[in-house]
Amino acid sequence: MPVFHPHQPQIPAHLQGERKVLEAFRILPPETRVFVRVQLPDPAAPGGLELDFLVADPDLGLVIVDVLAEGVERNAGRWVRRTASGDYAVLESSPADALQARQNALFRFLKGADLAFIPRITQVLALPSLSLEPGRALGPSLPACRLLTLEKLKNPYIHLRLAVTGGKPWTEWCTTPLAGQFAIAWETMERLTAALRQVSRA
Repeated sequence: MPVFHPHQPQIPAHLQGERKVLEAFRILPPETRVFVRVQLPDPAAPGGLELDFLVADPDLGLVIVDVLAEGVERNAGRWVRRTASGDYAVLESSPADALQARQNALFRFLKGADLAFIPRITQVLALPSLSLEPGRALGPSLPACRLLTLEKLKNPYIHLRLAVTGGKPWTEWCTTPLAGQFAIAWETMERLTAALRQVSRA
């Protein structure tokens, strides 16, 4: 089991998607650290931006995992949310835009933490409540390898690897110079943990 921050994360019962992802992540390797409900300051959002999950792994670098909310789906080329009345409301920003905003906020936060090295960041969208056929992408910014369906959550580490490599075989990708930009050394992991522990609130 990985190291969670907080140690015993509590996710409200109504956030069923996040709870499914949390349970799936319990089988990640012990050297992996999972920060739950990370609240980051952001100048464009008065209340800040929340990362549902941030995975820090010695080989994978940093992986932001955003969980698609219940009732959100893609309809006629637009992202919409089904309302209580059964109607659809168009979202102000797409999941891809939301992920990019969270990555930007995370980078600013880590830069402000005065880390000597900031690992590469990968964006992943988890879809535990949305039925999606294998191999289907949700646009150029969300290829299939960066989508975590309920089926993929049965083996989360394998699919986080594929998200990081862009779908390339892990052993092949590890031999490329790019892999070194993701690797997190022990000292860097400790500094990351010290900074992120303060903003993990589950």
